[in-house]
Amino acid sequence: MKVVTADEMRAIDRAAIDGCRIPSLLLMENAGNGVSEGIRRRIGEMQGRRIVIVCGKGNNGGDGLVVARRLHEAGARVRVFLLGSRSEMSPDAVHNLERVMSLGLRPDEILEENALPQIQEGLEGADLAVDAIFGTGTSGAPRGVAAGAIEILNGAGVPIVSIDIPSGLDASTGRAEGACVRAAATYTMGLLKRGLALYPGREMAGLVEVVEIGIPESVVDSMGIRIEALDREWARTRLPVRRPNAHKGDCGHILIVGGSVGLTGAVA
Repeated sequence: MKVVTADEMRAIDRAAIDGCRIPSLLLMENAGNGVSEGIRRRIGEMQGRRIVIVCGKGNNGGDGLVVARRLHEAGARVRVFLLGSRSEMSPDAVHNLERVMSLGLRPDEILEENALPQIQEGLEGADLAVDAIFGTGTSGAPRGVAAGAIEILNGAGVPIVSIDIPSGLDASTGRAEGACVRAAATYTMGLLKRGLALYPGREMAGLVEVVEIGIPESVVDSMGIRIEALDREWARTRLPVRRPNAHKGDCGHILIVGGSVGLTGAVA
């Protein structure tokens, strides 16, 4: 599995959109669908479940709005908080905001820090919170309402699912300079981000699952990404198949040179 930095992921997204003519709205729809399916596998029957989704103004927030729509359609009681106003949102996020509102959902706009208690109130009795505040395109410490929302999410005692990366975490380094979501699970888009494999990001992300969003393999291969995670697929392509009736002498020999007096445990 390829492991990418934030810059590499942005280049891959741009190549898929510009070079392969894949609509950005389709990538967002696929992302939201993948996250909502992951949530349904995680908590089961959605009918009557109380889900709180906190969205930022960018495309990560747009992913969260797709999740809101899908979980609402599955029978969940969804409440959406938008950290900002509609006029500040990305075009794709606005498109999905309109689709959410067409279903009768009315996101609460959190424009100032004195409105943050609305999020705290909304989380009371919730079954799950979805963090869709920041994606891989942000860096540095969260500020203002975003920082306050992250602190409220972490303190609510409600399991949190993060979209793409826990908000506040650097997708390339795995470091957090300020407030950072502590997720129970993270559904990351397209490829594993380096910050989800490095500590403390690995701990902040919880269970990590990569969501396929429709980026062609040819686009990824063209980027020359050299870092890979050693997973089952990686091992399967490199380990020879052993015949069921093989003898130990048929499988080659290994010479191990190492150790010294009293320090032979690792070699053994």
